Amino acid sequence: MLRSLLTCLSLFGASQAFATDWVVDATGAGSSFTTLNQAMVAASPGDRILVHPGSYPAFQMFKGVTVLGLGPSPDAVKIARCDYHPLQPLVNYDSALMNLALGSAADEDSIALTGNELALGTLTLDSVVVDGAVFLRGGSTGFYLQMSNCSVVAQPGEGFAGEAMWFGGIGNRLDVHDSRIVGWDCPESTPAVGAGVGLRLAPGTQARLTDSVVAGGSGLGAGVAGATGLVGSTGTLELLGSTSVHGGNASLTANGGAGVDFAGSLRTGASIDVAGGSGASTGPAYASGMPSALPVDPSITVVPDRDIASGPFAVASGETLGFSTATAAGSTVLLIGFGVDCPPPSAAVFLPLSPAPMLLVGGNALFATVPASTVGPLFGIEVFAQAATASPEGVLLSGVVSTRMNLQ
Repeated sequence: MLRSLLTCLSLFGASQAFATDWVVDATGAGSSFTTLNQAMVAASPGDRILVHPGSYPAFQMFKGVTVLGLGPSPDAVKIARCDYHPLQPLVNYDSALMNLALGSAADEDSIALTGNELALGTLTLDSVVVDGAVFLRGGSTGFYLQMSNCSVVAQPGEGFAGEAMWFGGIGNRLDVHDSRIVGWDCPESTPAVGAGVGLRLAPGTQARLTDSVVAGGSGLGAGVAGATGLVGSTGTLELLGSTSVHGGNASLTANGGAGVDFAGSLRTGASIDVAGGSGASTGPAYASGMPSALPVDPSITVVPDRDIASGPFAVASGETLGFSTATAAGSTVLLIGFGVDCPPPSAAVFLPLSPAPMLLVGGNALFATVPASTVGPLFGIEVFAQAATASPEGVLLSGVVSTRMNLQ
């Protein structure tokens, strides 16, 4: 029995009833479910839907479940669209999309992840490729979107005027880690549409971006201006780690887009890169005033790091795995969740931890040797971590890192 993913986690003997795994196979060979909607009807909150490689029609995510692609890379499981409309439960609605691709060439799928009834709870996107746009707005206070190792690129004619991602509202929170969000480039054939913003935050949103790239679309035709990379008004925004935010470029007859146009509370770490796009005139790095500098940068990364193109993060017995903060001193790694107790025939189970038993590790790194599995490969083990850093203003928290691993 695999008692813990990281050896240091043997401090915890906690366990929970195993949720049910529902298998979907478009060919019908591996399961009686051939669509995600069929499995969603059968599933209960807390279950997982495991999806074999193939192409699938749009589905409605109305229960708090995890949808996990089983392919060697996110593109192996192609789902036309996810309509995110929480119904069960109405609070503490925790759900996840992992290792899959959303979007299709059809007009109705141009917004590949959409929802405006966001419940009190968390949506985790891990290793998700969105070929289209994301629209998640109008949610209840307390909705939290956490993105790791994702790509959102608006295709020509998709999204809202080519904008790659709209998110949030009053009391909504967003953490983006090691991800890429890019608005669409406006071709010369449709100059009236204009290039698309990369990320637009609704008023009142709290957002953190760590080690990520956000870019506005470029104007490819004469007279088409570049788009702003990131837009927002009230709320809070932190840019951490090696985050890059750039405005889109334009031809010599139009202006480049601004890097950031955010009128709320904007704070930045020391290593970020914010710049306007080129054109007849270069866009400003900041269109709404300069940000204030964070006294320390609490960003945290997975070690070894990974790239979405490499597919699922597979780890082997004996491999060293860990989390490391970017701050040279004064940081503490805070582990807030882990995979535990994996007896046959069940796969790994995600066990959320309440604040009381959180694992605090002194120093600015946590490393451990991956143990051997006695039950064969395990898919979708989830580890969540955060860094807490002392600063002159008190303790600053990094964005949350989630990493989903296959234990070989």
